[in-house]
Amino acid sequence: MRFLQITTIKSSEEVGHDLTDVISEADWVQSRILSLPSGTDPTSPLSKDNIYKSCRTAALIYIRAIRSRTPLSQVCSLQDLNQLWSSMWRVTLTQWKHIPGIFVWIILSGLQAAQGTPHGRFLKSMFKAAASYMSLEHFDVVDASLMNFVKMQTWLRSARRDYVTVEPKPLAVKNLAYIHNYK
Repeated sequence: MRFLQITTIKSSEEVGHDLTDVISEADWVQSRILSLPSGTDPTSPLSKDNIYKSCRTAALIYIRAIRSRTPLSQVCSLQDLNQLWSSMWRVTLTQWKHIPGIFVWIILSGLQAAQGTPHGRFLKSMFKAAASYMSLEHFDVVDASLMNFVKMQTWLRSARRDYVTVEPKPLAVKNLAYIHNYK
């Protein structure tokens, strides 16, 4: 899955890149993930492994977004969000603390789709807490990971015909005058 995301980000940086490589790689990764057990069979040892189920659900959301070049907010359905929510919150925060990068990767797969739902505010706060926790020791890794996520989202959105770029408004200097007052 990581290789697919890296390929997607690299293709977003190249002008005129052929998308057939990205799509064929996404198809291959998707077929591999779908060939693995889903963990829904109660007799399976994976039925109790909610980290596995969370990663599998998140990976399938990312793959659908990459294959269709659609933003995660539109690809992640309410059913996906509920499945992700029910599996990821059966894992204790102590367990997630040992793998915060995976936790953030999973949260990012459903964060945009959760806007306006009861889960949205909680997911945002958990994302902020996990990213802050990780950046205390590995700021450069967190920074690069989030920049790559933004690049991927930009690439996904760039295929939309109604994509609108918004120029940032300059900040009013008078509102920030108190920040650099060192007299």
